[in-house]
Amino acid sequence: MPLSQMITTELTLTNSEVIHLPTTPITIAPAVVGAVLYPLFAHARLNWVADYSNIDANAQLQIRVGGQDTVIPLRQEVTSSVGGLLAGGGPDGTHAFFSPFFVLVAGVFSSYSNIYDSDIVNFPIVIKIDNGVAGILTGGNAGNSLTLQVAYMVLPI
Repeated sequence: MPLSQMITTELTLTNSEVIHLPTTPITIAPAVVGAVLYPLFAHARLNWVADYSNIDANAQLQIRVGGQDTVIPLRQEVTSSVGGLLAGGGPDGTHAFFSPFFVLVAGVFSSYSNIYDSDIVNFPIVIKIDNGVAGILTGGNAGNSLTLQVAYMVLPI
């Protein structure tokens, strides 16, 4: 399997799918046998009609491959980023950008390692919300939709 070019994909989630992201992750790109799907960057836009609620104070909106975040998740406890996207109060669409993942140790940026094949090989790219004990989201509106654009590479193992 040759190394891939950057691939982009777009997916639009319905209001119901967004509400259930804490219990039902949605596949963005299907797994490729013998490869790691490596998200490089993502963009989300909420087509806003009404705010979502029941967002846990520690909620995280994550784009994951297996058990790994490969782009920085939106973290409610740090910058109210989940609420900023899903409960921004209108009057129109809101945007969020997911940057490449890095580690900050003692004020120094670094890449990350110690990820096993069993953690990331043969897994799809998914979007999910870790909403703590709060469960599914509430509120929203049937007219809401969340569009995701993700750039990724397929890395053969």
